[in-house]
Amino acid sequence: MGSLWAGVDVGKTHHHVCVIDDDGTVVLSEKIPNDQQAISGIAGRLGKRRKAIRWAVDLRGGPASLVLAVLFDRGADVRYVSGTVTSRMAEAFHGERKTDAHDAYVIAQTLRMRADLPNLTLADGVQQQLKLLVSRRLDLVADRVRLTARIQDLLTMISPALEKTLNLRGKGALRLLAQWQTPAGLRRAGEARILDYLRQHGVRAAKALTAKVLTAART
Repeated sequence: MGSLWAGVDVGKTHHHVCVIDDDGTVVLSEKIPNDQQAISGIAGRLGKRRKAIRWAVDLRGGPASLVLAVLFDRGADVRYVSGTVTSRMAEAFHGERKTDAHDAYVIAQTLRMRADLPNLTLADGVQQQLKLLVSRRLDLVADRVRLTARIQDLLTMISPALEKTLNLRGKGALRLLAQWQTPAGLRRAGEARILDYLRQHGVRAAKALTAKVLTAART
C-alpha cells in the first residue's frame, strides 16, 4: 500500500501542507488557513487514501497548537523537524528557496528520509500551553510592577506620608486610591464614609486601614 509523508510549514494565519509518497513524488501541496475545519478537512481527505501517513511540523507550540490538537485528536503520528534541520536539508533539494511551499516540501522529504526525528505527543502540546501561560503570567507580573512603581512616584509627589502608609500590593490601598487620591479628599470624606466604602468593596481590615490613612492625611 505504501505510505504518505506530510510536511507542514506552520504559519500564524495559514499553513502550507505538502504530502509525498514513498518515491518522494508530491501527492498534494496546498495552503490552508489556520482553522480547525480546514485542518480537519485536509487530514480527512488524506485519510481516505487508505495509506499509512506520518506528519511533521516545524513548530511545537504557538501557531502550531491548533494543528497539533487536530492531529492528536485523530491519533496521528506526528514528528518534529526543527528550523535548523529544515535549513540544512533544503540544500539537498532544488527549487525556489524561502517559500512556504518549498519549506513544507523539505519538511516532508526530511520526514521520509530520516527515522531519528523526535515524536510529538499530546503531552508536548500540554507543555507548550503551560509555557505560554507561564510566559503570560510573567508579563502580567512585570506590568503590575511597572504600574505600582508609577503610582508610588505620583503618590510621593502628592503626599509622602500616604505613600509610606499604603501598601500598593494590597487590594485595600488600590481601592482607596481609586476613590480618593489626596490628603484633603480623605479628610473631607471622614472616617465613617471611608470605612463604609472599603467594607462595601470587601476590603479586609478596613477599620485599621481607615485609621492609618486618616492619620497620614492629617500630617
